Amino acid sequence: LAAEAAGGSPPVTGVTSFHPYEGRSSVAFNLAGQLGVGLRSVLLIDADSRARGLSRMARQCGLALVGGDTTRGPLSIAVTAMGLVEPGRALAWRGPMVSNALGQLIDAEWGDVETLIVDMPPGTGDIQLSMIQKHKPAGVVIVSTPQDLALIDATRAVNLFEQAHV
Repeated sequence: LAAEAAGGSPPVTGVTSFHPYEGRSSVAFNLAGQLGVGLRSVLLIDADSRARGLSRMARQCGLALVGGDTTRGPLSIAVTAMGLVEPGRALAWRGPMVSNALGQLIDAEWGDVETLIVDMPPGTGDIQLSMIQKHKPAGVVIVSTPQDLALIDATRAVNLFEQAHV
């Protein structure tokens, strides 16, 4: 994960699931925390415009949510989110808007960031396709619960990324 991606940009690793509430954001947060111990800096991007779990976890651990700056917490992790809106407000974005917002976050100049972890929304939709087509992730972690139906759906997600050579 620490190897440099094509074009000199930091490598991108996606974390996704097929269903909501399977622990995807917790896995992304813990992965970033472990990488933050060994690397100079990790940027954790919350690409789920509807969820707030990652932002809450970051605040509870004393990590600053960043916009254009690179203020970091004690583990050299910066967290930014597409869905930074007031609590209780609706965020109604169509697929292209979400994909463009993700691109702006990934392509921004983040200074000395060595790796990007992208917490993607559940499913195999616009964000996953944008990641594959535009951002060429170095790898992806697919989170699932152990129930048969969840594993069948997770296998479909694995197949999507395998077909794209991720």
